Amino acid sequence: MVIPPIQSFYQKESPASSAFSQTLPETPRSNPAGISRAPLTETWKPQGSYARFNISELQPGRGKVRFMGRIVNIGPAKPDHQPRALSSLPSGFHFMVVKDDTGVVAIKLLGTQSDLPNLHLGKLVTVWTGFVAEYSTATAIQVPFVSMIIPVHPGPASQSCIKFHQDGMNPEETGLCRIPLEYNTSSASSQMPGLISLRAFMKGTHTKGKHEDDILTKILVGVSSIGPRKTIKANNKPSTLELVEVHVCDETDHCVLKLWSDQIISARAWTAGHTILLITNPKFYPRKKVNDNPGLGIALKSIVDVDPDFPDAHWLRRVAEAQRKRERAHTPFPVGVWDVERAINGPNRVLYTSADVDERVREDASVVFTGKLNVLILGVSICESQRQNRLCCFEW
Repeated sequence: MVIPPIQSFYQKESPASSAFSQTLPETPRSNPAGISRAPLTETWKPQGSYARFNISELQPGRGKVRFMGRIVNIGPAKPDHQPRALSSLPSGFHFMVVKDDTGVVAIKLLGTQSDLPNLHLGKLVTVWTGFVAEYSTATAIQVPFVSMIIPVHPGPASQSCIKFHQDGMNPEETGLCRIPLEYNTSSASSQMPGLISLRAFMKGTHTKGKHEDDILTKILVGVSSIGPRKTIKANNKPSTLELVEVHVCDETDHCVLKLWSDQIISARAWTAGHTILLITNPKFYPRKKVNDNPGLGIALKSIVDVDPDFPDAHWLRRVAEAQRKRERAHTPFPVGVWDVERAINGPNRVLYTSADVDERVREDASVVFTGKLNVLILGVSICESQRQNRLCCFEW
């Protein structure tokens, strides 16, 4: 495990947002996808009854159904002049892969720029639709486990709509749709098929998944730190790309997960030292230079489970949190072990002030005593500390 970064010592606050409303605030926005209307800004009410199904129970054809799931891959809409890997989809449609505990389905959502803040990995959604189509692998990217695609055209008179659930608003929704596919929940000793260590993946121990019977490679990593947004010049092109490097690790190794452009928004909801990612069919970035390290990426064929619910993920989170506690900059009084009031005001003080330490030393310098001293650093010479190789080092 790598040394926890400063980010891991700070907990994200729950976003202060109102309860979900089918009507989003209408604010003027530009529309890079060239769509003249913003469907999700209009009020939609279900017409008739929609039967609730699991994704694995969906069948191609007509019928009013609804289901819940989490976004595990995204391909936001692109302007007409920009190329797109999914050439079979019109430029004005978002492509999403949604997963519940039973299966995976593709979503073709008529969208605008106002949808982009909701298009991130791990987002819980509810989909209403009146038609389910077969997913053609001949004209689109083959996504693991996907056999159906659902067109969603939100609007007042439409039979289809999508609801983006707000994170943290309903505690009962926190644990929904987090069990990985192919994991046997009926057995406590069940092993995840295809799950390998990060070190093994970096050394090339992974399958290509060319055939249906192939076991897809999976890696389970924890988020160590999230880097700043960078602007990268595209090779042999006048355009630029945005990049965020997310440092991830498991108990065997650590590396960089590269998030490009539309994938970057997903990292905003991740917490260093706490968020766990299960990546199925990850992309591998080989070493280009001698000093470079190989990295990971999320391809259109990948599936990313954010904070999956199974024993290996719980174990990795406990390891990451234990590492963070060992390396944390400030250790509070242990609850139930030390009496804080007695430590401060008792006869044998444990929490000292600078004046107390000075007094004790002047009384008898030979007496050894131990306690805690809370101080506030008012100034530091970063350049001098760096030259002395003592930057961010503390002696207790």
